[in-house]
Amino acid sequence: MHRVATLKRRLIERDREVEHLKLQLSKLRRWKFGQSSESLQESGQLALTLEELKAAVMQAVLESAAVPEPQPAAAIEGRSAALKKRPVRRKHLPEHFESHDNVIEPEECVCADCGGEFKPLGKPDESEVLEAKIVTFTVTRHIRPKKRCCSCSRIVQAPAPSRPIEKSFAGASMLALVLMWKYGVHLPLYRQCQVFAHAGLTISRTTLMQWVAASSTLLGPLVQALARHVLSAGNVNADDTPFKVLAPGSGKTKRGYLWTYVRDGTAWGSRDPPAVWYQ
Repeated sequence: MHRVATLKRRLIERDREVEHLKLQLSKLRRWKFGQSSESLQESGQLALTLEELKAAVMQAVLESAAVPEPQPAAAIEGRSAALKKRPVRRKHLPEHFESHDNVIEPEECVCADCGGEFKPLGKPDESEVLEAKIVTFTVTRHIRPKKRCCSCSRIVQAPAPSRPIEKSFAGASMLALVLMWKYGVHLPLYRQCQVFAHAGLTISRTTLMQWVAASSTLLGPLVQALARHVLSAGNVNADDTPFKVLAPGSGKTKRGYLWTYVRDGTAWGSRDPPAVWYQ
């Protein structure tokens, strides 16, 4: 009888929880289909269906129905002791990180007790320490020697290698870093200048702006090919995000839109590569 009363009390609590979840669901739906739909996504909350909520509640009720039998205190203490003795597994750092082995030998060369020689004993203890480096740069000097024929005085020289931006000292990896910081992690260009300055590179924000503009032109054909691939799908998902942009010449901002087009048919067995195009 006590178990039946316990289950009834839990069912009443679940019914109250269902009513509370219904209220939350109605609020989430209003946020989702209202003007502030983006606030729902930014808060990390997802709108569940009522059927999913009911299924979750019923699963919790079924799990709570299995009331465990009381166990002796000695058994509980034994399990607690076993959990305390269980070794803690440390998470290994990624293997692709650059690593260096620092072998720390004992200061004693011979035994202080008997003067005997030390020999290795078992496997050495190892521990990992994660260190960080500031941004580092490398400079590649393209050296093209000239050669002249001893017979006819003909001069030859290897052609200069191409550069991503003509007459610019920025290499491909440097441009990729600036673009990734600006658009991938939203680090403004003036802050990038500060980071570069800490690494010993003095570069103006105007130069970075020129690199970004030139890179946009350079990547134009790739973006167009990506757009054709995404829009050629039979099913395309799209959404827009409004934001403020500068209005040139007015000194004010205007309302702009970032449109996102997604092609992904992997859920129903499509082998076409999924892709996202931003406009």
